[in-house]
Amino acid sequence: MSEDCCYNGDAEKGSVEYWNGVYEEEKKHNWLDENQTDLIEMFDKANLDKNASLFLGGVGNAKLPEILIEKGYNNLILNDISPNALIELKNRLPKKDSLIFQAGDILATETFLNHQNKFDIWIDRATLHFFTVCAQKDPYFERINETVKPGGHVLIGVFSKNNEPQCCGLDLQLWSIESLVNRLPNMDLVSERTVNFTENNGTIREYIYVLFKKKVNRFVI
Repeated sequence: MSEDCCYNGDAEKGSVEYWNGVYEEEKKHNWLDENQTDLIEMFDKANLDKNASLFLGGVGNAKLPEILIEKGYNNLILNDISPNALIELKNRLPKKDSLIFQAGDILATETFLNHQNKFDIWIDRATLHFFTVCAQKDPYFERINETVKPGGHVLIGVFSKNNEPQCCGLDLQLWSIESLVNRLPNMDLVSERTVNFTENNGTIREYIYVLFKKKVNRFVI
């Protein structure tokens, strides 16, 4: 299987340097989805206000920010571990004060200082499956629980079990809908779907898309 998105330098796999290497040259990466149709259909089910706070984790050079801006959403927090990816994105997007470019590790507590219960939706297409051990997966879901508002949403697109367990030279954690539900016990599953996506090199990947809504605790006095 061709993986021309791979970085073949000496950087530790998955590190800032590794992903900077992936994005150091302007090219059309295999995973780039020009239309984001499946994700947007799920996003629309959240029925968010145009002023909602949208967190896009591991956004890379995705077309999703442009699509959301065209839909009238401008309060975007665009996160990626690679500053190179965010530079490419910033050069492409309209100049808006409401767009926040956040270079930082999505697993790290310090990335989300002053972000507790801030996000109306956490959106992640194709980042979670790169976290293969509990030392990575546990903090990922902790960051979701800390930052998404009660009543807020989580939208994840991730490789299903019906995939090769590697991408971009990295091992993958493949997921099922059930395993995602088990990881978010304080959230209700709103919608789910499984779709095939053909990458730019012709590889077909099966994605799971899930939309959750965070429960609102009600205390009876």
